[in-house]
Amino acid sequence: MAQSTNGITTGESTEVTPKESGKRRPSGMMRHIPIAVAIISVLFAVLHAIWPNRFDEKTAIFLVIAMAALVLDRVTKLEFFGTKVELRDLIERETRSIRQEVRQVEAGVATKVEMVKDELAYKTDNIRREAKEIEVAVGLIEKRGLREGITGMAMPDVSSKSILELGKDEEALDASEAGSWNKDPNKGQFGGNPKANGRQLEAKITKLAGERSAAANVHIRVFSTDPAKPLTGKVTFYLHPTFGRYAKYSVTAKGGVAEDEITAWGTFTIGVEADGRKTLLELDLMEVPGGSRKFYES
Repeated sequence: MAQSTNGITTGESTEVTPKESGKRRPSGMMRHIPIAVAIISVLFAVLHAIWPNRFDEKTAIFLVIAMAALVLDRVTKLEFFGTKVELRDLIERETRSIRQEVRQVEAGVATKVEMVKDELAYKTDNIRREAKEIEVAVGLIEKRGLREGITGMAMPDVSSKSILELGKDEEALDASEAGSWNKDPNKGQFGGNPKANGRQLEAKITKLAGERSAAANVHIRVFSTDPAKPLTGKVTFYLHPTFGRYAKYSVTAKGGVAEDEITAWGTFTIGVEADGRKTLLELDLMEVPGGSRKFYES
């Protein structure tokens, strides 16, 4: 029979009913905790009795803790004023409740993570689509609005077309331009050398819109390599035919230097006449670093 003292029922019962046998027992670790507490308390009591070599109130407290740990390990029920509380059932119910709350929190977090992933994917797709439209628009501006030598050509009808549709029109227009755009008529026509007769032609290329664009700033400079023969007078620059009326123009040397800056969307050969056409210089921009990959591919 179970023993009951002051409303506390212990598990010292020799009879086990089917209902009781179906109850879950605490895990091995939980069963060992009270025993460990009791052992540790007894050790502290012994050590305190040895040093400072007396049995006092603290020693008694340690022994009481050890006894309480052992007694509580056997307690299965508490009874107060006629109300019985099954300790193990209470602990199991609270444990199940906590586990359920944890699962709910985990499910909520997983749902939030999926929502964030979907939102990021949606925004990423929008950014990529906008980047594509911007890239096409920049290409249209370069080839239809700002690029020298082409501004007089017919513009595509933009009244009822999207940027991407205009991009398709651009491909058709490119086919008609390929004949002049891909030619380099100055190649080999100005001596094939950037140095001649004490003069030198050089260029510095700087990207204007990053790697996505072929646009580049080209600083052209002609100067003397012979101090005894300073550069004077007019120097004529020959650019690509797509520069239209600026495909050929003259610059007056100042301080022994003739220079100018242009905007280009691809490589070509620059030709120069100086010293009253007695000096010919030639420089292929393909051999000058500084532009984007698209600049050299155009």
